[in-house]
Amino acid sequence: MKLWQGVAMLVGTIIGAGILGIPYVTAKSGTMVGLAWIVLLGLVFLAVNLCFGEVITRTKGHHHIVALCGRYLGRYGKLAMAVSFLVGTYGALVAYTIGEGEVLAQLLPLTELQASMAFYVLASLVVLGGMRWFERFESFFVMLLLAVVGITIVVGLPYASEANLTPMSEHWFLPYGVIVFAYMGMGILPDVRQATGKRLFKQAIVWGSVIPMAVYAAFALIVVAITGGATTQVATVGVGKVLGPLGVFVLNGFAVLAMATSFAGLGFALREIMLEAGYSKVKSALLTFGVPLLIFFGANEGFVRTLDLAGTVSGGLAGILIMAMFVRAKNNGNQSPEFSLNLPLWLTVGIAALFVIGLLTVA
Repeated sequence: MKLWQGVAMLVGTIIGAGILGIPYVTAKSGTMVGLAWIVLLGLVFLAVNLCFGEVITRTKGHHHIVALCGRYLGRYGKLAMAVSFLVGTYGALVAYTIGEGEVLAQLLPLTELQASMAFYVLASLVVLGGMRWFERFESFFVMLLLAVVGITIVVGLPYASEANLTPMSEHWFLPYGVIVFAYMGMGILPDVRQATGKRLFKQAIVWGSVIPMAVYAAFALIVVAITGGATTQVATVGVGKVLGPLGVFVLNGFAVLAMATSFAGLGFALREIMLEAGYSKVKSALLTFGVPLLIFFGANEGFVRTLDLAGTVSGGLAGILIMAMFVRAKNNGNQSPEFSLNLPLWLTVGIAALFVIGLLTVA
C-alpha cells in the first residue's frame, strides 16, 4: 500500500495539464518523432528522478529540492534552483490561463480573452481567499485528467485512422520543451520517500516515472490519429469537435477542471513561498498573480509556446542542477544511501548536455 501511495503522489504531480499540449507538438513534428521524444525524455527523467532520489537518501533529514541544492551546490546553486521554480511556476500559470480561455470559449458565449480573464480572476480569488479545501480534491482532479485520456482513447478509437498520422517535418525539435514540462515532478520526491519509507522508495520512483510515459504516448497517438494535422494546441478542443457536442462538453469540461486544479495548486504553493520569504500579504498577492498577468498581456505566445519556454528553461535548469547534485552527493553525502546508481560518466554528462542544448535553443 505504501508503494502505491508513493507512486500515486509522483504520478499525480507529473501528470498535469501539460499533457494537453503534447498531441499538438507530436502532430507538428511528425507522429513517430513525437513518440520518440516522449520515450527518450521519459527515460531521461526516469534517470533524473533516480539520481535525485539517491541525493535524498544520502542526506540526513527531510529537505526539499531548493534546500538540497544549497547544501550540495552552494548559494548560487540554490538561487538557480529557485529561479527554475519561479520560471516553471509563472510559465505554468500563464499557460493554464491561455488554455482555459481556449477551452471555455468552446463552452460559453465568451471570447478567448474574456474567458481567460474570467478564469484568472475567479482562480486568483480562490487562492487569495485561502480556500484550501480546493486542494483536498487535487487527487480527484488527477483522476479526472486520467479519465480524459481513457475516454478519448475508448470513444475516439472508431474515429482514429492511420492516414491521419503525420510524417516527420522540419519541426523535429518542437516537442522537446513541452514534453520536458510535462515530465517535471521531481520536487515531490522528498515527500514520496516519507510516504513509502526507505525500502520501497526506488520502486516508487521507477513506477511513478514509467506510468506517465505510457499515458503520454497513448494519449498523443490516439489524438493525432483522430485529428491529424488539425490537432489543436489544447488537445481536447479539436478532439471534442470530432466527437460531437457531447464530446465538446465532456472532454473540455474535464480539461477546465484539470487546468484549474493545477493553477490553484501552483498558486497556493507560490503564495506560501512569498509569505515565508517575508513579503506582506499584499506584496505576496501581487508577486503571485500580478507577474503572470503582466506576462499574459505583454508576452503571450500561446498555450504550447508558453509550455515550451517554461519546460525548456525550468526543466533544463533543474535537470542540470540535479545531475550536478548527484555527482557531488556521491562524495559529500552524510549518510549511507538506500540505493546507489552506477551511471557511467558519459551518461551523466550526456543527460546534462541535453538540457544545456535545450537552453541554448531559447538563448
